[in-house]
Amino acid sequence: MEEQKIKHNNFLAFVLFLSIFMNGFEGGGYQTCLMSIGKEFSLTDAVSGMIASAQLIAVFQSISIAGLSDAYPVSGGKKIGMITSMYSLGAVTAPLVCGKMIESGITWRMLFVFVGIMAAFITAGLAFTNFEVKEHPAAEIDHENKISGNWSTAVISILCFIMFIYVGVENGFAFFINSFMKETLGAEHSYIALSMFWLAMIPSRMICGYLQKRKGILLITAASGTALAAVVMSVVQSGNTAVILSFILGFFSGAIYPNVLNFAMENAGNKSATATGLITAATGLGGAVITASFGFVAELFGIRTAFDVLSVLMIMDIAAAAILIIIVRKNNVRDIGGYGD
Repeated sequence: MEEQKIKHNNFLAFVLFLSIFMNGFEGGGYQTCLMSIGKEFSLTDAVSGMIASAQLIAVFQSISIAGLSDAYPVSGGKKIGMITSMYSLGAVTAPLVCGKMIESGITWRMLFVFVGIMAAFITAGLAFTNFEVKEHPAAEIDHENKISGNWSTAVISILCFIMFIYVGVENGFAFFINSFMKETLGAEHSYIALSMFWLAMIPSRMICGYLQKRKGILLITAASGTALAAVVMSVVQSGNTAVILSFILGFFSGAIYPNVLNFAMENAGNKSATATGLITAATGLGGAVITASFGFVAELFGIRTAFDVLSVLMIMDIAAAAILIIIVRKNNVRDIGGYGD
């Protein structure tokens, strides 16, 4: 009986991890294919940005993340780091697969055929599990990784703002780095930069899962590193340098999401689904608005100027993170991540 329970617990986590992996795979694949889609339909940068933004509005990871945190109240902090890494893993794999696919003459449409098939398998998997609590804190309390706390409207609102900016910056970069590499820098195998961007997020997010007590300093450091890498990208002249910078930018930006989620779970009380839903809505809106705006800026002033704009937006996130720390400290919410008790 106990063995069956363990398998059941692992199966829920497996299905949720697979769903986020495919979410990342679809996102990374779409980003890789956008240039081919644009050429086939003669799209400008502005129109490409609008198409990318439409896809971002439809992306909702909130159910998987909220379900994970509710089902695993003891080890939720580590699992959030792991599940966000699964998105990055999918986004790493997709550019390599889709890049080779397009170079081989296979249509970009095959990406969506594969995603549809996998979505059917994930849906079937969900039918054989449930979102009941799988861990019991009373029996085994892990104070370092347990998620708890009272609801804080101010904290959740700031986290929504941070994610609005961050996801817009992330996707503005990810959707256009391929064309920047190929058309501006003349680099071959331009999709490698996108893959490196997502690859760097995997260790970054895993580290955040284990260092959640330092989430405050990690969040500010991540936003600062992202802003710096974006402004350097705007002046880069070499394709190889751009690939390295893509990795650096991915490493820093990748740390923002798990730290925001850890802050959210500690300030959501028993409304983790509400918190993650609000944050996810903000990410979709920010991704749509900023990605579309990136396309317009790139068309009017050049893609290098658009990268500078992304850097300025990340400075806003740095300020928001600093305000977040002050509010959390003032509210005396459990742990503020490296800024005192």
